[in-house]
Amino acid sequence: MAHEVGGARVADPLGGSWYVEALTDKVEAEALRLLAKIEDIGIVKAVTDNVIEQWCEDTEMEVMREMDDGERIVVGVNRFTKTGEPDPHRFTVDRWRIERHLNTLRETKAVRDPDLLQRRMDDVYAAVRSGGDFHEPLSGRSWPTRPSARLGHRTRRRRLPLRRLQALESPFGHHAGGSAAAS
Repeated sequence: MAHEVGGARVADPLGGSWYVEALTDKVEAEALRLLAKIEDIGIVKAVTDNVIEQWCEDTEMEVMREMDDGERIVVGVNRFTKTGEPDPHRFTVDRWRIERHLNTLRETKAVRDPDLLQRRMDDVYAAVRSGGDFHEPLSGRSWPTRPSARLGHRTRRRRLPLRRLQALESPFGHHAGGSAAAS
């Protein structure tokens, strides 16, 4: 605790909640700063341009550099390690789970009705253009979440592809802020 959370940096870290509150405030401020940057870019663009992924990689590289230089101590990793013990079991993903997910994705795309999807997107566009509430056309009440059994389709949720969300952003732009989190 002295090294990883900085308990040794203050005279009495457990003497009051002020230190924990200060750390929490720092994390919150950084999170709000990142959210504001994402808001400025637009979430779709940030995802498709791999901006968020790049931020994560940059942070990981900085943490690794700090650990390698001894600036950041991680107990059991770069300091206070036990010698002679086997490495812990690494997490792995079973190949069958990946195959199952890919098969589900293929099946979902195979039963997707592109005409129905286009009609629902037209409903969303119309609502936004008229200044109405576009949440209603996107909600499960008007969006077909299950294909009709009489059409012979298996029950499968319909999903809104990312390119459809991108299509919404281009004619209408992205939300420019104004929420409490971004201000």
